[in-house]
Amino acid sequence: MFFSGSKYPPIVRLVFSRKEIFFATALLVMTAAIVTGYVLPKKYESKTTIFIEQSVITDLVKGIAVSPSMQTKIKNLTVLLTSRNMLMRVLKVMDKDLSFKNESEQETYINDIQKRIQISLNEKQGLLAISFLDRDPTFARDFVNTMARVYIEENTSTKREESTEASKFLADQIQTYKKRLDEADAAINAYKSEKGLILSSDETFIRGQISDAEKKIEELNLKLAALKGRSEILLPGKSAAAGRILRPDAQLKRLLTIYTEKNPKVIRARAALAASRGVEASASGTAAPEPVNREGMTAAQSAKLAQLEMDSIGAMIDYQNKILTDSKDVLREMPLVKAELAQRTSKRTRDADIYNQLVTRYGQSEISKQMELNDKSTTFRVIDPAVIPEFASSPNRPAIIVLGIVLGLAAGAMGAYLADRLNPTLRGAQDLKALNLPVFAVIPVISTPEEDIRKRRKDRLTVIMAGSWFVLVLLVLTVESLKLTDWAQSFLSAARHNL
Repeated sequence: MFFSGSKYPPIVRLVFSRKEIFFATALLVMTAAIVTGYVLPKKYESKTTIFIEQSVITDLVKGIAVSPSMQTKIKNLTVLLTSRNMLMRVLKVMDKDLSFKNESEQETYINDIQKRIQISLNEKQGLLAISFLDRDPTFARDFVNTMARVYIEENTSTKREESTEASKFLADQIQTYKKRLDEADAAINAYKSEKGLILSSDETFIRGQISDAEKKIEELNLKLAALKGRSEILLPGKSAAAGRILRPDAQLKRLLTIYTEKNPKVIRARAALAASRGVEASASGTAAPEPVNREGMTAAQSAKLAQLEMDSIGAMIDYQNKILTDSKDVLREMPLVKAELAQRTSKRTRDADIYNQLVTRYGQSEISKQMELNDKSTTFRVIDPAVIPEFASSPNRPAIIVLGIVLGLAAGAMGAYLADRLNPTLRGAQDLKALNLPVFAVIPVISTPEEDIRKRRKDRLTVIMAGSWFVLVLLVLTVESLKLTDWAQSFLSAARHNL
């Protein structure tokens, strides 16, 4: 018996012991795979490649607008080429729409075509590939070429419209940004006029001016204190009354050096002066002559002079305080004013940059538009038109047969294993020992020479038949791998066409 010795692996001995089941199951699965490969209808794939230049609007607004990603472009192309409108135009050109009985049949056919169209885009090389799968190779070729032609015609028209729209778009944007620039210039000039004093001031000079004013105020305050002490010495007890009489007049003079006649402070000071003079006139009477000093002035006159000096110093202090306040206000507002001006200027500069780019691109768009309208440039070109495919791309019979061989061998081994496991026959002393039955002796099978010859003949016949069938499977696999069937069909078709 073949493969019966212990030197062979158990799986080999098991398979050969159940060789009828192994060969029958394996060959049945292989045959089913071959039948499946021949039953499935043949489908032919036809492909065309189109060279596409960059879009005009994309070139013109490069650096200004955002370009869509590769995935977005593929998605847009897939949607466009597989849209119902595009497919209906292709079918009308091919007169295929006349064969539809109703709209339902037409929609079903279009949905089926959409599933069999494949779109791929190579953005770097500018190549668009369109492939279509159909049972009729001639229809597959005609459909792909028609789709490419319709797509090119539509996009040529679209490109011309796109060029015109691009120029119009750029012209509108130029007007918009020109208006924005004019408004920005007017706003900047008005702001400079309003804040001219602050913008023209120097920070170092203003800080020096503040320091000088503070020093002068301090010096004037010291002089004022000295004069007040002198006045009290000259007219003790009367200096306050004299101050009350002379103070409104000096106050009015001081305010007039700072403000106009219509200022509320000046009006109040003038009214206080008038009231003070009325009180002085009503209270005046005859008095004894006062003593005079070395300068020939009485104490009242000296006090009056001191009061005038104090009023003058007070006016100077008010003036220096005004300078100090104005300088601090300017110094405080200066950073804000300069920052606001810088912000407005920066925004104006950005708008000016975009405006200059738009003007440049507008000139380019006019040239591009004329080229598109006059067909001065080749936008689309079919570099690889579709041809009638010689071989079917589906089904892949060699792959199906190889898969059938692998599955057949696995199924045959599994069938032999199950048949061996499910067989209730006792196969030796080990089976009896497993049942806890005593074994007294083992008698080997004694066969006659005629039975051995008959068994060997049966085994040879089984192996020869299974081997012949497997060789036939391998022969079919070789024929399909070498495309001999397709070559034969092509030769017969050509012969019929010549006849």
